[in-house]
Amino acid sequence: MPMDALISLMGEQPMPALLPARFLKAPRNILVTSDEFRRRVEYVSRLIDGAEIVEVEPYDLEGAYRKIRDVLEGSREPAINMTGGTKIMALAAFHAAGDRKCRLVYMTTAGGACTLSSYYIGRKIIRLESSEPLPELITIDDYLRAHLPGYSIRRPETREDGTLLPGHKFEKEIARILKSSGFEVLIGVEPEGMEKQEEIDLVVRRGNVVGVVEVKVHRHDKYGKPKIHPEEAWHPKRGYEQLLALCAREYLGLETKRIFITDYKNEPEVRTFGDGHGIRTIELCSCFGGSFPPGDKSDEYKLVREMKTALT
Repeated sequence: MPMDALISLMGEQPMPALLPARFLKAPRNILVTSDEFRRRVEYVSRLIDGAEIVEVEPYDLEGAYRKIRDVLEGSREPAINMTGGTKIMALAAFHAAGDRKCRLVYMTTAGGACTLSSYYIGRKIIRLESSEPLPELITIDDYLRAHLPGYSIRRPETREDGTLLPGHKFEKEIARILKSSGFEVLIGVEPEGMEKQEEIDLVVRRGNVVGVVEVKVHRHDKYGKPKIHPEEAWHPKRGYEQLLALCAREYLGLETKRIFITDYKNEPEVRTFGDGHGIRTIELCSCFGGSFPPGDKSDEYKLVREMKTALT
Protein backbone atom coordinates (compact mmCIF):
# COMPACT_ATOMS: atom_id res chain seq x y z
CA MET A 1 0.00 0.00 0.00
CA PRO A 2 1.89 3.12 -1.19
CA MET A 3 1.60 6.06 1.18
CA ASP A 4 3.72 8.97 2.30
CA ALA A 5 1.80 9.67 5.54
CA LEU A 6 -0.32 7.70 8.00
CA ILE A 7 -2.76 9.74 10.10
CA SER A 8 -3.77 7.72 13.19
CA LEU A 9 -6.64 8.67 15.48
CA MET A 10 -5.59 7.93 19.04
CA GLY A 11 -7.40 7.82 22.35
CA GLU A 12 -6.54 6.01 25.55
CA GLN A 13 -5.22 2.73 24.13
CA PRO A 14 -1.85 2.82 22.29
CA MET A 15 -1.82 -0.49 20.37
CA PRO A 16 -4.42 0.59 17.73
CA ALA A 17 -1.95 3.30 16.69
CA LEU A 18 1.36 1.54 17.28
CA LEU A 19 0.73 -1.79 15.52
CA PRO A 20 -0.54 -0.36 12.18
CA ALA A 21 2.25 2.24 12.19
CA ARG A 22 4.89 -0.46 12.69
CA PHE A 23 3.33 -2.58 9.95
CA LEU A 24 2.77 0.10 7.30
CA LYS A 25 6.08 1.95 7.85
CA ALA A 26 4.97 5.29 6.43
CA PRO A 27 7.72 7.95 6.37
CA ARG A 28 5.42 10.32 8.29
CA ASN A 29 3.14 9.31 11.16
CA ILE A 30 0.69 11.91 12.44
CA LEU A 31 -1.04 11.03 15.72
CA VAL A 32 -4.34 12.89 16.02
CA THR A 33 -5.52 13.11 19.62
CA SER A 34 -6.97 15.39 22.29
CA ASP A 35 -5.45 17.07 25.32
CA GLU A 36 -6.97 14.35 27.54
CA PHE A 37 -4.76 11.68 26.00
CA ARG A 38 -1.69 13.81 25.27
CA ARG A 39 0.57 12.04 27.80
CA ARG A 40 -0.20 8.56 26.44
CA VAL A 41 0.31 9.76 22.87
CA GLU A 42 3.71 11.18 23.81
CA TYR A 43 4.71 7.74 25.14
CA VAL A 44 3.70 6.11 21.84
CA SER A 45 5.42 8.77 19.73
CA ARG A 46 8.76 7.60 21.19
CA LEU A 47 8.19 4.23 19.50
CA ILE A 48 7.11 5.35 16.01
CA ASP A 49 9.55 6.70 13.44
CA GLY A 50 8.69 10.14 12.09
CA ALA A 51 5.90 10.68 14.62
CA GLU A 52 4.11 14.03 14.90
CA ILE A 53 1.24 14.97 17.23
CA VAL A 54 -1.80 17.02 16.19
CA GLU A 55 -4.37 17.97 18.83
CA VAL A 56 -8.08 18.37 18.15
CA GLU A 57 -11.08 19.00 20.38
CA PRO A 58 -12.44 15.46 20.82
CA TYR A 59 -16.12 16.45 20.53
CA ASP A 60 -15.87 19.33 18.04
CA LEU A 61 -16.86 17.70 14.75
CA GLU A 62 -16.26 20.73 12.53
CA GLY A 63 -12.94 21.61 14.14
CA ALA A 64 -11.67 18.02 13.97
CA TYR A 65 -12.72 17.77 10.31
CA ARG A 66 -10.83 20.95 9.39
CA LYS A 67 -7.63 19.87 11.16
CA ILE A 68 -7.65 16.39 9.65
CA ARG A 69 -8.39 17.86 6.21
CA ASP A 70 -5.44 20.24 6.59
CA VAL A 71 -3.16 17.33 7.48
CA LEU A 72 -4.34 15.39 4.44
CA GLU A 73 -3.65 18.34 2.16
CA GLY A 74 -0.01 18.26 3.19
CA SER A 75 0.50 14.73 1.78
CA ARG A 76 0.41 13.21 -1.70
CA GLU A 77 -0.60 9.63 -0.74
CA PRO A 78 -2.06 9.72 2.78
CA ALA A 79 -4.02 7.06 4.65
CA ILE A 80 -6.07 7.35 7.83
CA ASN A 81 -6.02 4.77 10.63
CA MET A 82 -9.47 5.00 12.24
CA THR A 83 -9.02 2.30 14.89
CA GLY A 84 -8.62 4.68 17.85
CA GLY A 85 -9.93 8.06 18.91
CA THR A 86 -13.45 9.22 19.74
CA LYS A 87 -16.54 8.68 17.58
CA ILE A 88 -16.53 12.38 16.66
CA MET A 89 -12.90 12.13 15.54
CA ALA A 90 -13.74 9.03 13.47
CA LEU A 91 -16.70 10.77 11.82
CA ALA A 92 -14.55 13.80 10.99
CA ALA A 93 -11.82 11.57 9.57
CA PHE A 94 -14.30 9.59 7.45
CA HIS A 95 -15.65 12.74 5.80
CA ALA A 96 -12.16 14.15 5.28
CA ALA A 97 -11.10 10.85 3.65
CA GLY A 98 -14.12 10.96 1.35
CA ASP A 99 -13.31 14.49 0.27
CA ARG A 100 -9.71 13.54 -0.44
CA LYS A 101 -10.57 10.06 -1.81
CA CYS A 102 -7.85 8.46 0.29
CA ARG A 103 -7.54 5.12 2.00
CA LEU A 104 -8.77 4.19 5.46
CA VAL A 105 -7.29 1.38 7.55
CA TYR A 106 -8.89 -0.31 10.54
CA MET A 107 -7.44 -2.93 12.90
CA THR A 108 -9.54 -5.69 14.44
CA THR A 109 -8.48 -8.18 17.10
CA ALA A 110 -9.96 -11.64 17.60
CA GLY A 111 -8.52 -14.71 19.28
CA GLY A 112 -5.20 -13.00 19.89
CA ALA A 113 -4.71 -12.24 16.18
CA CYS A 114 -4.76 -8.73 14.73
CA THR A 115 -5.99 -8.01 11.19
CA LEU A 116 -5.54 -4.74 9.32
CA SER A 117 -8.17 -3.96 6.67
CA SER A 118 -7.69 -1.27 4.03
CA TYR A 119 -10.58 0.57 2.36
CA TYR A 120 -10.73 2.99 -0.53
CA ILE A 121 -13.12 5.85 0.23
CA GLY A 122 -14.52 7.98 -2.60
CA ARG A 123 -17.42 10.38 -2.72
CA LYS A 124 -19.87 7.63 -3.69
CA ILE A 125 -17.94 4.45 -3.10
CA ILE A 126 -16.46 2.39 -0.26
CA ARG A 127 -14.34 -0.57 -1.36
CA LEU A 128 -12.43 -3.12 0.71
CA GLU A 129 -9.00 -3.43 -0.87
CA SER A 130 -7.22 -5.85 1.46
CA SER A 131 -7.25 -7.57 4.86
CA GLU A 132 -3.89 -8.69 6.21
CA PRO A 133 -2.99 -10.50 9.44
CA LEU A 134 -0.41 -8.54 11.41
CA PRO A 135 2.84 -10.33 12.26
CA GLU A 136 4.63 -10.01 15.57
CA LEU A 137 5.45 -6.29 15.79
CA ILE A 138 6.27 -5.46 19.41
CA THR A 139 8.29 -6.58 22.41
CA ILE A 140 7.40 -6.36 26.09
CA ASP A 141 9.63 -3.30 26.31
CA ASP A 142 7.60 -1.62 23.54
CA TYR A 143 4.35 -2.45 25.30
CA LEU A 144 5.46 -1.11 28.68
CA ARG A 145 6.94 2.07 27.21
CA ALA A 146 3.75 2.69 25.22
CA HIS A 147 1.73 2.69 28.46
CA LEU A 148 4.12 4.03 31.09
CA PRO A 149 6.71 6.79 31.50
CA GLY A 150 9.24 4.08 32.33
CA TYR A 151 9.93 0.98 34.40
CA SER A 152 12.73 -0.81 36.23
CA ILE A 153 13.58 -4.43 37.04
CA ARG A 154 13.81 -5.48 40.68
CA ARG A 155 16.45 -7.81 42.00
CA PRO A 156 15.05 -11.10 43.37
CA GLU A 157 15.16 -11.59 47.13
CA THR A 158 17.41 -14.32 48.47
CA ARG A 159 18.07 -16.06 51.77
CA GLU A 160 21.35 -15.63 53.64
CA ASP A 161 22.76 -18.64 51.80
CA GLY A 162 22.02 -17.01 48.45
CA THR A 163 19.09 -19.26 47.46
CA LEU A 164 15.93 -17.67 46.12
CA LEU A 165 12.86 -17.28 48.29
CA PRO A 166 10.04 -19.66 47.23
CA GLY A 167 7.99 -16.93 45.55
CA HIS A 168 10.87 -15.73 43.38
CA LYS A 169 11.93 -19.30 42.70
CA PHE A 170 8.40 -20.08 41.45
CA GLU A 171 8.46 -16.99 39.20
CA LYS A 172 11.79 -18.08 37.73
CA GLU A 173 10.54 -21.62 37.10
CA ILE A 174 7.36 -20.36 35.42
CA ALA A 175 9.42 -18.00 33.25
CA ARG A 176 11.76 -20.81 32.23
CA ILE A 177 8.90 -23.05 31.12
CA LEU A 178 7.11 -20.29 29.21
CA LYS A 179 10.28 -19.11 27.45
CA SER A 180 10.99 -22.66 26.29
CA SER A 181 7.51 -22.66 24.71
CA GLY A 182 8.06 -19.45 22.73
CA PHE A 183 6.72 -16.80 25.09
CA GLU A 184 8.65 -13.62 25.88
CA VAL A 185 8.84 -13.14 29.67
CA LEU A 186 10.10 -10.36 31.91
CA ILE A 187 10.43 -10.95 35.68
CA GLY A 188 10.02 -8.36 38.45
CA VAL A 189 8.83 -5.21 36.68
CA GLU A 190 8.40 -2.05 38.75
CA PRO A 191 6.34 0.45 36.73
CA GLU A 192 6.86 4.18 37.05
CA GLY A 193 4.10 6.76 37.22
CA MET A 194 1.64 4.92 39.46
CA GLU A 195 0.12 6.67 42.46
CA LYS A 196 0.72 3.57 44.59
CA GLN A 197 3.87 1.66 43.75
CA GLU A 198 2.96 -1.78 42.46
CA GLU A 199 5.19 -4.59 41.29
CA ILE A 200 4.50 -6.98 38.43
CA ASP A 201 5.77 -10.49 39.09
CA LEU A 202 5.81 -11.45 35.40
CA VAL A 203 5.00 -9.72 32.12
CA VAL A 204 4.36 -12.27 29.35
CA ARG A 205 3.92 -11.77 25.60
CA ARG A 206 2.76 -14.09 22.84
CA GLY A 207 2.55 -12.48 19.42
CA ASN A 208 1.18 -8.96 19.93
CA VAL A 209 -0.80 -9.86 23.08
CA VAL A 210 0.63 -9.02 26.51
CA GLY A 211 -0.44 -10.12 29.97
CA VAL A 212 0.62 -9.39 33.54
CA VAL A 213 0.94 -12.26 35.99
CA GLU A 214 0.62 -12.29 39.76
CA VAL A 215 2.33 -15.34 41.32
CA LYS A 216 1.44 -16.61 44.79
CA VAL A 217 3.17 -19.38 46.74
CA HIS A 218 1.44 -20.64 49.89
CA ARG A 219 3.18 -21.77 53.03
CA HIS A 220 3.07 -25.51 53.68
CA ASP A 221 3.38 -27.69 56.76
CA LYS A 222 5.88 -30.54 57.01
CA TYR A 223 3.41 -32.87 55.25
CA GLY A 224 3.09 -30.57 52.25
CA LYS A 225 -0.39 -29.36 53.12
CA PRO A 226 -0.99 -25.60 52.55
CA LYS A 227 -1.15 -23.55 55.73
CA ILE A 228 -3.63 -20.70 55.52
CA HIS A 229 -4.80 -18.95 58.63
CA PRO A 230 -8.55 -18.15 58.57
CA GLU A 231 -7.72 -14.44 58.49
CA GLU A 232 -5.65 -15.08 55.34
CA ALA A 233 -8.34 -17.06 53.51
CA TRP A 234 -8.93 -14.16 51.15
CA HIS A 235 -5.23 -13.49 50.70
CA PRO A 236 -5.44 -14.36 46.94
CA LYS A 237 -8.02 -11.60 46.57
CA ARG A 238 -5.25 -9.09 47.28
CA GLY A 239 -3.37 -10.50 44.30
CA TYR A 240 -6.46 -10.03 42.15
CA GLU A 241 -6.82 -6.45 43.38
CA GLN A 242 -3.20 -5.74 42.49
CA LEU A 243 -3.80 -6.99 38.93
CA LEU A 244 -6.86 -4.75 38.63
CA ALA A 245 -4.84 -1.74 39.80
CA LEU A 246 -2.05 -2.44 37.29
CA CYS A 247 -4.53 -2.84 34.42
CA ALA A 248 -6.52 0.30 35.17
CA ARG A 249 -7.29 2.47 32.13
CA GLU A 250 -4.67 5.05 33.07
CA TYR A 251 -1.84 2.51 33.50
CA LEU A 252 -1.48 -0.71 31.48
CA GLY A 253 -5.03 -0.44 30.19
CA LEU A 254 -8.01 -2.71 29.73
CA GLU A 255 -6.47 -4.58 26.77
CA THR A 256 -3.76 -6.09 28.99
CA LYS A 257 -4.53 -9.69 29.99
CA ARG A 258 -4.63 -10.50 33.70
CA ILE A 259 -3.43 -13.86 35.03
CA PHE A 260 -3.15 -15.19 38.60
CA ILE A 261 -0.93 -18.26 39.16
CA THR A 262 -0.80 -20.15 42.44
CA ASP A 263 0.41 -23.50 43.80
CA TYR A 264 -2.83 -23.98 45.75
CA LYS A 265 -6.46 -24.61 44.86
CA ASN A 266 -8.35 -21.47 45.80
CA GLU A 267 -11.72 -21.34 47.49
CA PRO A 268 -14.64 -21.15 44.99
CA GLU A 269 -15.66 -17.67 46.14
CA VAL A 270 -12.12 -16.42 45.55
CA ARG A 271 -12.08 -17.80 42.00
CA THR A 272 -15.53 -16.32 41.40
CA PHE A 273 -14.15 -12.91 42.37
CA GLY A 274 -11.32 -13.27 39.82
CA ASP A 275 -13.57 -14.60 37.07
CA GLY A 276 -15.95 -11.71 37.59
CA HIS A 277 -13.11 -9.25 36.96
CA GLY A 278 -11.70 -10.93 33.85
CA ILE A 279 -8.74 -12.55 35.64
CA ARG A 280 -7.66 -16.03 34.57
CA THR A 281 -6.63 -18.22 37.52
CA ILE A 282 -4.12 -21.02 36.94
CA GLU A 283 -3.72 -23.49 39.83
CA LEU A 284 -0.57 -25.61 39.71
CA CYS A 285 -1.27 -27.80 42.71
CA SER A 286 1.57 -30.29 42.23
CA CYS A 287 4.16 -27.56 42.85
CA PHE A 288 5.83 -27.26 46.25
CA GLY A 289 8.15 -24.61 47.66
CA GLY A 290 8.43 -22.82 44.33
CA SER A 291 9.37 -25.92 42.34
CA PHE A 292 7.65 -28.15 39.82
CA PRO A 293 7.81 -31.85 40.75
CA PRO A 294 10.62 -33.77 39.00
CA GLY A 295 9.37 -36.40 36.61
CA ASP A 296 5.81 -35.03 36.52
CA LYS A 297 5.21 -32.64 33.61
CA SER A 298 1.43 -32.37 33.97
CA ASP A 299 1.43 -28.92 35.58
CA GLU A 300 4.08 -27.67 33.15
CA TYR A 301 1.84 -28.68 30.25
CA LYS A 302 -1.15 -27.13 32.03
CA LEU A 303 0.74 -23.86 32.52
CA VAL A 304 1.66 -23.55 28.83
CA ARG A 305 -1.80 -24.60 27.64
CA GLU A 306 -3.65 -22.14 29.89
CA MET A 307 -1.25 -19.27 29.17
CA LYS A 308 -1.80 -19.74 25.43
CA THR A 309 -5.54 -19.51 26.06
CA ALA A 310 -5.14 -16.49 28.35
CA LEU A 311 -3.15 -14.54 25.73
CA THR A 312 -5.84 -14.70 23.04
